[in-house]
Amino acid sequence: MIMNLQKIILALGTVNGISIWDASAEKANHALCEIERLILDADKRLSIFLPDSEISKLNACAGKKVVNISPETLEILSDAIKMQDGTNGAFDVTKGAGHNALILDAEEHTAFLKKKGIRVDLGGIAKGYVADQVRRILSEEGISNALINLGGTVVCHGVEREVEIRKPMHGSHSPLLTISSRNEIIATSGTYERGAHIWDPRTGKNAETDLIAVTVIGENGADTDALATACMVLGLRESASLLQKRKESAIFVLRSGGIFVTERLRNQIVKKGA
Repeated sequence: MIMNLQKIILALGTVNGISIWDASAEKANHALCEIERLILDADKRLSIFLPDSEISKLNACAGKKVVNISPETLEILSDAIKMQDGTNGAFDVTKGAGHNALILDAEEHTAFLKKKGIRVDLGGIAKGYVADQVRRILSEEGISNALINLGGTVVCHGVEREVEIRKPMHGSHSPLLTISSRNEIIATSGTYERGAHIWDPRTGKNAETDLIAVTVIGENGADTDALATACMVLGLRESASLLQKRKESAIFVLRSGGIFVTERLRNQIVKKGA
């Protein structure tokens, strides 16, 4: 029997929803159980709020000793370092501690923070990374029609759908734009309160940004999630230049009230909001 099933999972500091269509009850339920196991495992390994997580243990041992980590945690930390390099430090999970603050050993599966007081926080990359793992499970289980929403990080798996990009205001339900998307990560970062600031890890000061929100659309979840964070630090001009060299596209919402959409994304716009 073909079923439409949904599962809500509270983890990663947010509400995660997975919806599956056009699959048998057995196949959909098996996929949802595997996805729940994956998300909860990621939360246990990566959360800075759980004292026994791998990241909490790494932070507690900063400047003291190396910490054994799982291959999955090693992978996301490696992705984070690559994005730090790729954004000239605008994205930095060590919160500005420097290029070589985090040392990884891929053969020994260990990580080390070089100085006491340094902390790793994967909040700017974890949802995108996990979204890719969810997509992998869906593909392995033969699921070809699903919607992934990890606290606003969205993927239309297998089937093209219309996705509303909301206006960046607390409590707003009005769409800014509606885009068509299929098998892409859609990740948003922003600050919505009047007078709020974005912290620049390169300087340790508030960034002089002209943006209040950025939505980045790309093929790789970890990269897309991290870029959304980095773009808020870089501002429109530097971000547009960075994305022009890469495969990702973006929607920028300016403090002045303007909107800028990168060229590759413009043909995906279905309609504009009021």
